[in-house]
Amino acid sequence: MATVEIHIRTNAETVARHLSERAQRQIPFALALANTKTARAGQSAMQERMPRIFQLRGSERLFRQAVKSKPATKRDLIANVRIEGPETAKGYDARVSRLILRHEKGGARTSDAVYRVHGQLQALGFFLPAKGLRTPAVNVPRRLYPSNIGAALRRNVDGSSYFANSRKGRKVKRGNAQREFSYVALPSGIYERRRFGSFSALRPLWHFERTIQLRPRLGFFTTLEAVVRTQHAANVQEALTFAFRTAR
Repeated sequence: MATVEIHIRTNAETVARHLSERAQRQIPFALALANTKTARAGQSAMQERMPRIFQLRGSERLFRQAVKSKPATKRDLIANVRIEGPETAKGYDARVSRLILRHEKGGARTSDAVYRVHGQLQALGFFLPAKGLRTPAVNVPRRLYPSNIGAALRRNVDGSSYFANSRKGRKVKRGNAQREFSYVALPSGIYERRRFGSFSALRPLWHFERTIQLRPRLGFFTTLEAVVRTQHAANVQEALTFAFRTAR
């Protein structure tokens, strides 16, 4: 999955052809200012847009770090805005880029990860939250993350993936009643078993899906193209005015 980026440049030679020699010397400085300002405006637009698309804890800080920009200089007039792909990003940035970039084009994703159910390894794929576990206003509680209930992803020596078969339990005492919670893996998903004295009930937490469809909702290129179209000409005019006024 490659880096996505947009380059911002201006045709300096066409502009300079109609100016005096003194003014021509200011052209690279002015265009570097304008291209950098437009790139930073595009970076800010993406940083503001992405937390509205992805409902994740700490998403504002996450996306602020993920969207990067490179300023233009007098020697290199190209400024860019980018989200680096996992092949160039490292550590935290690589994990974030894998999460984000797959939502630019969308499409189907298939998982061959397996889970031990009824003593056998079965290919069950992705974890999807059950109805009501996550809402537009509330994220999935951390205590119910797959890794926190013992469903941690493991890898065999041959590189294949599987989920550990241990599932944690917990006891909660409310008033005079003690309730016991444990987790059960079935071919359809993972359930929370609630025990109330001699009674028990299953509550769905995570469903297994081998293939999921991702919507192309990132809008990286359309967002930045809109910034360039609406702001860049004014930024160039402002930068040229400033450069000519301060020329020596």
